Amino acid sequence: MHAITHSLRRRLLGAAGLAALTGCRWDFGDDCSGWDGSYSYAVPVVAALLDEADDCPENPYYAWDRFEAPPDAYCDGLDTAGAGDIVDVRFVARAGVECSYELTCEGYEECPGGRPLQRDGASVLATAMPRADWQTERAPSIAELSDEERTVLREYWFRAGTEEHSSIAAFHRVALELLSLGAPADLVERATRAAQDESGHARDAFALASAYAGTAIGPSALGLGTDVSLATDLVALAVSTAREGAINECLAAYLAAERLRRATDPAVRAVLARVVEEETQHAELAWATLRWCLAQGGSTVRDALREVFATMTLPRAEARPWPAALEAHGVLSPADECACLSACIERVLRPVAASLLAQTREER
Repeated sequence: MHAITHSLRRRLLGAAGLAALTGCRWDFGDDCSGWDGSYSYAVPVVAALLDEADDCPENPYYAWDRFEAPPDAYCDGLDTAGAGDIVDVRFVARAGVECSYELTCEGYEECPGGRPLQRDGASVLATAMPRADWQTERAPSIAELSDEERTVLREYWFRAGTEEHSSIAAFHRVALELLSLGAPADLVERATRAAQDESGHARDAFALASAYAGTAIGPSALGLGTDVSLATDLVALAVSTAREGAINECLAAYLAAERLRRATDPAVRAVLARVVEEETQHAELAWATLRWCLAQGGSTVRDALREVFATMTLPRAEARPWPAALEAHGVLSPADECACLSACIERVLRPVAASLLAQTREER
């Protein structure tokens, strides 16, 4: 992981116009110590529609039907992108006909990566359908895999395929945004090439998913609708580029490199090797775009980017046993995946962002 860190950090510094600083070193360690693979957080919950004469139940599990939402909803998707389990409930107070409780949720975050098209903060993804035209000739070895392992691999690689498939549209949108704001030709051309790269990634992923499924599967029509909006000013472009490109593409490249390091199946390794190089190029494009936005927009863009990079959080996942066969086919455990992405945030993204946003060489 140490070599991955320095290679990616060096390339992103160069893309951001900071090549002169590539001799600098940051000592962040390399053992992910201090991370326990899980997290918990408290959530205030209110139960309504109680009668005046009713007492607040000490155990609200007896009154879930009177709550504003199903109990699990309070632990899902609050400040995280993942799910959670209720591990403790504490009565807080009563006000009128409402009883307030505090839940303690424990769970994991789904780890981010890639650049699927976004609408209202959610990825626009296709669903599965029988088709063989969205495939390459990638053929992993499946003879020694159990049915359960094949199911996990099919679902994982199909999900990866839908994200890459959606990223085609995302990069075409980026090209339109760059054109509308008068960006240099090089940035527009690189965005167009990135869309072609994502098409290849999607076809590779669907080929692997089909092999594990034992039948050809591919993407349905992508539900673009008529309301795919474009960034219309430099700040909006810089913010979306930072989130979707500078951060998520960097995470995708870093994670793919670690998956490649551990994978042993030749077909999977060939897919991941392509993803590592091309996702790194996409991350470089994002940082080069941020450099241009800063040059054009100055302090207004800088302040917006500071806010984006300040909100990066370390993804966590619950540690659990993980079959070695899955790792051999490019699928890490959620805990290992998120530990890898946390390392990328700490050792690559934060130092590169700090250098990009610094206003003097001394600050860098």
